Amino acid sequence: MKRHAVRLMFFLFWLALMPSQAPADPLLETAVGTWTGRGWLKQSPEEPAEATRCRIRGSFGTASGQLVLSGRCAVAGRSGTFDAHITSQSGGAYDGRWSSQLAAGRATLRGRRSGNAIHFDVRAIDRQTGEALNGTMIWQFADDRFMIRSSSRLPDGASVIVSEMVFDR
Repeated sequence: MKRHAVRLMFFLFWLALMPSQAPADPLLETAVGTWTGRGWLKQSPEEPAEATRCRIRGSFGTASGQLVLSGRCAVAGRSGTFDAHITSQSGGAYDGRWSSQLAAGRATLRGRRSGNAIHFDVRAIDRQTGEALNGTMIWQFADDRFMIRSSSRLPDGASVIVSEMVFDR
């Protein structure tokens, strides 16, 4: 009996040392792979839209339960990198961060799933003015395509779409 108890304690100790794996998120896993995107973005709500192209790669860490998108986007005369880190939470919630050299900079994302889309609230600080920026970002997923649409919330409460990108494999 004592020998059985020692084995059980050893097994439980070993189990506690093993890294836990986050549950897979089928919606986030849809974005795994290499993608080419086309669309447009505005540097601010008042500026004209600029044609934009992107190449990105998505990977999903089963240990972390985190989707990582990283890549490079280009508009006329300049290009920059971006990355996004999104983690699935319980109850259809998502948390993450977004960083872009072509846009405001770094942002925090808090979202909820709705069908094949995630609707994020976006919070950032404009790196040039120091102003707080608020907006939304919608990620719409399909098998071999996904779309990201971003909107900026103006001081009067109105919302202006500032980018829309469609990505294909």
